Amino acid sequence: LELRKIMKRKLKFIIFSLVFFSIASWLWFELCFLEGNALTFWQELVKAGEENEVVIIFNPGGWGTTPFDEALDFAPIVENIKSTIENFGYKTAVVPYFRTKNNFFAKIGSVNEFFTSFHSQSKKMAQNLEGLIKEDENLDILMVGLSSGATFVNETVDKLSEDAKESVLAIGMGLPFWNKSTNSPNALFLDKQGKDPLSSGNIPMLIFALIKSPFHPKIEGHFYFWEDVEDEITVFCQKNIKR
Repeated sequence: LELRKIMKRKLKFIIFSLVFFSIASWLWFELCFLEGNALTFWQELVKAGEENEVVIIFNPGGWGTTPFDEALDFAPIVENIKSTIENFGYKTAVVPYFRTKNNFFAKIGSVNEFFTSFHSQSKKMAQNLEGLIKEDENLDILMVGLSSGATFVNETVDKLSEDAKESVLAIGMGLPFWNKSTNSPNALFLDKQGKDPLSSGNIPMLIFALIKSPFHPKIEGHFYFWEDVEDEITVFCQKNIKR
């Protein structure tokens, strides 16, 4: 009986600690991180816009915390996109956008954003892009995103005005099946011709990947290589970058 009481107290303490931790991390994310992150990104975006003709906004998959030089699943493609645009004669820069910080506390704080398709962050990003375009109408912006990064790109473009959509291009790869892609004519979403299991909603494959590696699931068929997307992306950029 005494052991049961001790276990019950421990369970209550654990539950209370988890609830407190979750609330504290969410408050930090909403009240501290969002505005600070948006300001830092805005400063980097403005600087890149002043020095270049095209700015590529890099949105990694997962939690959105992977630095560009460590994103081995996506950075090589973005580097090739940058080289392609530069071969068209446009000075181009890559600016990364991080959706949270790379620690457990920050990731827990961003869970609500993750499950609401980054509603607050995409709204703020759309406002930033609208402001930048008004300052420099000749600047072209290309948002690129992989997986959950593609979700963020998709949601941002949807929140832009029709005029802003003329200057903001979007390329997404592996957009999750529960997100409906934007109808913007300046957006390209690739899914390996329907063979990407996350984009097509192949539930058995997704469950298997989650069981196999619950914390870092690797979904077979969800990886992209430049040679597979080069033609579509090159044609898209050539057609839509307007200066």
